[in-house]
Amino acid sequence: MNEIQQDYLIGLVHKKLEQYNLEDLKDVNVNNDSFVAYIDNFIDNHALENDLINEILNFINGEENYYENKLITIEKIGIYVSVSDELEHFTILSEDFKDLLISLLQYLKSYLPLGSIVMLNKDKLGIESDKDEIVVIEQRMIQPKGKNYYIDYRSIPYPTGAFNEAMYTYFSEDDIKEVIFKGYSDLENEGYELLLKESLIGNHIYNKKYQVEMIEE
Repeated sequence: MNEIQQDYLIGLVHKKLEQYNLEDLKDVNVNNDSFVAYIDNFIDNHALENDLINEILNFINGEENYYENKLITIEKIGIYVSVSDELEHFTILSEDFKDLLISLLQYLKSYLPLGSIVMLNKDKLGIESDKDEIVVIEQRMIQPKGKNYYIDYRSIPYPTGAFNEAMYTYFSEDDIKEVIFKGYSDLENEGYELLLKESLIGNHIYNKKYQVEMIEE
């Protein structure tokens, strides 16, 4: 993913912010008339800091009411979170902030091209075998029929291929033990990946692990 693509995808997160009902936040941002601009700045400043974003998500989903590190301070106030760093301070609905953060992680995630060969961790997937399974990626960002989430990859066995639906394996990036061969990618492939992201994430359909977290709350 090049810098132009990154900027475009971050722009899609800014666009999401415009869809929220920000009128609800004016009472809690009485000293901050530019709170939308501050949230925009937060997105720009921290978009590529995956570890920080994951830490904040864990905080929002957890029981603690106060989070602080060298970069940022966050406090839970009912259904809101109050966010401060060296440059800005704003208050936003917890669910909206979580939606923005998850969108950043998912938009900026890179996917292996079709044809990539990977070794899966059999223990994580619950595969009953004497050795880790080697598969060929034949689809990515798949939304199962009737579900409101997507799964990172679908694969077929190596070297046999698939003869029926039961031979497909669905898995996430976390289930990959080793990338053995990276498939071919060009501008057309990158453009298609971008379209997939716009179609799914833009409609609040996320990777399965994030969608499950949001449903359970």
